[in-house]
Amino acid sequence: APGVSVRGMITSATALTIRRWASEKALALLEAVPGLSLTLDWAQFTAQGIISREIEPLLQHTAHAQVRQAARGRLQTPYHEGSIDLGQVISLLLDNDYRGVISVEYMNRAGQHGTAALDVVRETGLIVKETAATEKYIRPDFTPVYHEQKQPTHGC
Repeated sequence: APGVSVRGMITSATALTIRRWASEKALALLEAVPGLSLTLDWAQFTAQGIISREIEPLLQHTAHAQVRQAARGRLQTPYHEGSIDLGQVISLLLDNDYRGVISVEYMNRAGQHGTAALDVVRETGLIVKETAATEKYIRPDFTPVYHEQKQPTHGC
């Protein structure tokens, strides 16, 4: 409705559903609704075979970013089996003036949606090591914090 402003956020999973009718429409929705932003989970896109250049237009609408390793058909993989260039993801976020938190998120339901069981402390260390290898990513006040995400009971 004209003059109506909504403050809200859609998740990447919602964006994936939207993308099924076209990424341009997902972008149009984000642009048409003032205050609507995206929680960007690169792994969800990667697991569905969606490539970087299709994800990049969403970066300007990202309010929260989540990372972990994944591959086509596999929502969570061990670090060395994933296909995501996490350094590139962080670089793209920073190049798009993203100033929010980048969470390292893990799924704790092995097998669901191709999710591998992981040693999350080891995996997080590998991610921090990769992304901190370039000066562009280093912040003097950086302190990694680990929070285990509880999975919803509705099976998503």
